[in-house]
Amino acid sequence: MISVRFLRDRGHYYYFESRGHADYADKGEDIVCAAVSALAFTLVNGILECYPGEPIIDHSEEGVLSLELNREDSEWLDTEIQRVFKTINIGMQGIVETYGDFVELLNEEV
Repeated sequence: MISVRFLRDRGHYYYFESRGHADYADKGEDIVCAAVSALAFTLVNGILECYPGEPIIDHSEEGVLSLELNREDSEWLDTEIQRVFKTINIGMQGIVETYGDFVELLNEEV
């Protein structure tokens, strides 16, 4: 199962993580994994496009991709950055609605 996790601080997104494998189909044919991966990399690329700081990105393990913004500055609160997170979150909700046996979505406030 793929676990997708978004963290928010005072309602504002600052962290994303995708971990695991869907095991919906064989490697290279797994449409659930492909859909989650496409959204995950779209989030990373979107944040890199509009975030002026240096996000912490981890893709060191197979099946894991995470991104964390620095909450010590105020740039992570930018409306455009928050829209990227929200849009990807909505996309992940759609995947979970159809393929909930293979993907879980966790939205946490810290």
